[in-house]
Amino acid sequence: LHSLRDAELHELACRLCQLLMPMYDRHRMYDRLRNAVVGLGTTCQRIVDCQQVGRRQLGTYFRVGLYGLVFGEENGREYVVRFLKFSCLPDVLDELTDTYNRCFHAHFARTGGSVKFLRGAGPVPQSARDDPANANIQVTSVAPFFVFEEQERAQLLHTLHSKQHQHQQQQQQQQQEQKKAAADVQTAQQQEQQEQLELQQQQRRLDELRPRETLFEKESNIACFVYETPFMREEGVLDEGETAKQWKRKTFLFVERPMPFAKRRGAVVRRAQAELTPIENAVEAVDGQIARLHAELRRPVPDAKSLEPLLQGSCLVMVQKGPVEGICNTFLAATLDQWPTPCVARLAARLEQFLRAVDDGLRLHQKIVPSEMQGLHTELVAGFERMRREMGATIA
Repeated sequence: LHSLRDAELHELACRLCQLLMPMYDRHRMYDRLRNAVVGLGTTCQRIVDCQQVGRRQLGTYFRVGLYGLVFGEENGREYVVRFLKFSCLPDVLDELTDTYNRCFHAHFARTGGSVKFLRGAGPVPQSARDDPANANIQVTSVAPFFVFEEQERAQLLHTLHSKQHQHQQQQQQQQQEQKKAAADVQTAQQQEQQEQLELQQQQRRLDELRPRETLFEKESNIACFVYETPFMREEGVLDEGETAKQWKRKTFLFVERPMPFAKRRGAVVRRAQAELTPIENAVEAVDGQIARLHAELRRPVPDAKSLEPLLQGSCLVMVQKGPVEGICNTFLAATLDQWPTPCVARLAARLEQFLRAVDDGLRLHQKIVPSEMQGLHTELVAGFERMRREMGATIA
């Protein structure tokens, strides 16, 4: 229990207490039962505190690709590795360097090789795989991805509702048919039992795919990870300012078993890719900004320190227009004719949602901002009015 609490796995500690308490009660171990009850209350309080704070991270994940003859059978394999929470890329590179320098010390001394890190997250050249001396490693930050779970859950819900409706119709038909042969009745019963078994299996899977609402649920039992790579279709250097030319490739990594678990790394057993057009990339960027604003608005205890950077990034961009304003001007004004009408309509709807989210954020900020920061709030409101006026004309 102490180890789970130290690792901030309070939900698992709570479940363990619930498993131990009936055993203590059955064996009349009331001193341990008392400690378990007290520990359960403390653990539940910690869960409540974490939910009120609204920020929690149980680990940081990176994709680690191993390339070079020195790795033997693992040459070319990919892993998703869990590091300590808030680990940054330099820390990860230092740890991997130390680890593989110890593993291949004799090999490096004999061949003159070393640990080398491959830049970027693109395809690895064959020369890196056939390198006889060096341990080539490609490291990419990845994030949990749950959209496939949501899609599977929606499909299961639709299937279950359809089968339940069909089952009700079949029962009504069976009630209407009075005369049937014994063999037909037995076959119908077997078929009904099989359908009931399939429904139960699908219902159990649906329970496993319940929506992830708490911070703990979003940080545990992760089966898929994603990382993103921006690119351009045309030849040239990718410029962040050229929003209309920025495509995005999303790579999905499926691990052999959900993470985190006992081992720090999980082997990648399958990967998939999807390419987003510039306007789809823009829609996703606006969705991300809306999600961050809504997360702040839904916090049980509002925090002006975490809300203000989001509002400043949306309303008070001094050097140039903010990213959302730039998206609006690029796709709904300058290059409107280049994009499909459904994508343009979807982007316009997202921008309207963004304006409403910022407006709600400013209303909340007005209630919680200290009196000495009222000047900042006034500037935020003025910046928002300017942004809404300019974006409103383009969206309309």
